[in-house]
Amino acid sequence: MAMTCYVLQNLIFSVLFYDVGLGLVGKLPAEWNTWGTLAVYVGVALFLVFGSGLWLRRFSRGP
Repeated sequence: MAMTCYVLQNLIFSVLFYDVGLGLVGKLPAEWNTWGTLAVYVGVALFLVFGSGLWLRRFSRGP
């Protein structure tokens, strides 16, 4: 489960922030880069923790 969350976290951040996906780094004002990135990170982390809990209720191991 830990490896799945690690891979998903990196994939989500690649899609959101880099040129491969939405490219939010270039769209955010410079003064919002630190706090915006932190807010998105906390949101993604909470999503993965919540999703992991749901997965582990149903299955004994992660994917």
